[in-house]
Amino acid sequence: SFENNVDGIISMHCTKREKQQQQMQQQQQQQQQMQQMQQQQMKQQMQKQMQQQQDTSANGAADAADATTADASASAVADAAAAAAAAAAANAAADAT
Repeated sequence: SFENNVDGIISMHCTKREKQQQQMQQQQQQQQQMQQMQQQQMKQQMQKQMQQQQDTSANGAADAADATTADASASAVADAAAAAAAAAAANAAADAT
């Protein structure tokens, strides 16, 4: 009967260990899912920010174009070109992600 007890204790330990491992795996999976969700949210925020930047730089280019009336300086045109280039770069970066 002593051997039976030992076998019983060993099998109990085994099932305990298996349960612990299962719990660990579940926790890890949950953590991974959380991380994935957080990453997706981050990406969405980044894309929103990029979009806003594009909108503002497009506005800036339009404003600069308005400013290029008789007294407009060449620097305003350069600013508009820079804004357009920045928008293009932002587009390229957004495509790359």
